Amino acid sequence: MKIATFNAEFGVGITKGWYELLWSQHKFWLPHSHEKLENFGREISNQEIDLVTLTEIEGSSFRSGYGPQIEEIRKSSNLRYSQFFKTRETPKIISQGNGVISRFSLNNPQTYKLPGGIDKRVLGKATFTLNKKEIDIYVTHLSLGKRASQKQLTEISRIVRKSKRPYIIAGDFNINEFSRLSNFIEDLDCLKFPNIHKTFPSWSPSRYLDRIFLSKDFKINNSYTIKYPKFSDHLPLVYDVSLR
Repeated sequence: MKIATFNAEFGVGITKGWYELLWSQHKFWLPHSHEKLENFGREISNQEIDLVTLTEIEGSSFRSGYGPQIEEIRKSSNLRYSQFFKTRETPKIISQGNGVISRFSLNNPQTYKLPGGIDKRVLGKATFTLNKKEIDIYVTHLSLGKRASQKQLTEISRIVRKSKRPYIIAGDFNINEFSRLSNFIEDLDCLKFPNIHKTFPSWSPSRYLDRIFLSKDFKINNSYTIKYPKFSDHLPLVYDVSLR
């Protein structure tokens, strides 16, 4: 099974450098082309990816042209199922969040609020079945601030430990230093597999922001980033895994 995590940047698609922000600011607030998101969906199909977690994805709102971006990606990827977890909403104008698209049916979706004050963050959860075994998939996008993100990691660990199922936790953790994740990994007793793939910024990757954590029920066969074509300011991270 191939798993990917991708910060979609609301379809803005900055891929050339920070200077591109100068003529792309309007895309963060106004309707714009979702061509790069649709291209990403097609790449999911080309790469034969089965499960994708998405951060910085827009729901049905003014700035998405009232077309949920997650559905545009899903349709162009030929995957069957999707689930959106809302993080922030200004009625009819903004509806941002995280999401999952999948080859497998996504069941029992839940949204958990994470600590962080004004900077609203959530942990989204759904369950799917692989080889007759139920698996929990979690997606999140942590705060930039160190204190807030550490509180969020502690809460995520508390939530995940309540379940006895195999799990996948993926998203944009906004944490470059692997050492800051050591307690999180030990608390969850997950695979100790350092992320060796830099994902940000996409035009000159220097930071390990996007991560995938797995319970020890899995074996990692391979991992890589999709370096070309580029779709946003983050590179998609892909793990090829199998159940033990």
